[in-house]
Amino acid sequence: MSNLKILLLFVVSMILSPILVACANDTTPSEQAPQATSDNKPSETEAKNEPAADENGLIPTDDPNVFKATKIVPRPPESGQYPKPEYPALGYENSIYGAEAVAIYFEDLLLYAYSTGDYADFETVCTSTAEWCRDQLIGVKKVTETDTWYKFENAPEVTVTGYAVVTDGGPGEYSIRMETLLPASTYFNSQKMTFSKHPQDKVLRRIFLSYQDGRWVIVDLGSEIIQ
Repeated sequence: MSNLKILLLFVVSMILSPILVACANDTTPSEQAPQATSDNKPSETEAKNEPAADENGLIPTDDPNVFKATKIVPRPPESGQYPKPEYPALGYENSIYGAEAVAIYFEDLLLYAYSTGDYADFETVCTSTAEWCRDQLIGVKKVTETDTWYKFENAPEVTVTGYAVVTDGGPGEYSIRMETLLPASTYFNSQKMTFSKHPQDKVLRRIFLSYQDGRWVIVDLGSEIIQ
């Protein structure tokens, strides 16, 4: 090959080289590497599908009776709290009738304590020997110590279904068996930030009572939901 042809090929190659390089770098958008995002914000579609909070800051969940709260739900007014029951006069009488009266009274007292956070009478009537009472007291104290609250729609309906004299060395002198229809209620849990609606529950109670210092008190209690 002559020197003239070699020189011409060299010149042509020098002219085409920048063009080829430019073409190699000219990729389409689909061929480019995806850009890293700096946050985890939901897409516009996901944001549109997320349920919106209502005027009370509540968001529906899969359970129609449970809502996620975006802010503290205010307590019901004092007028909406369960009224304080009075210890029954029969409760000072050392008889099975006195024991029964206190067992029924306790159902009202339990709702009052959860509604207001006032557990003074609760501790007096349901002694620390009753494990069930100690567990309930933990829940009652949350009403006083946090923004948690309960609201009950009406009073419980109590049906006494049996009596027993304790003779086997068990706690107390009498055992009262009764079925209680607990009212529907609403409940705000400030720790989990949930607002719940609860239907009526029927519970079976077996309450053991002891006559101490001139009045009946609860020394043990068994409870289970039956409906």
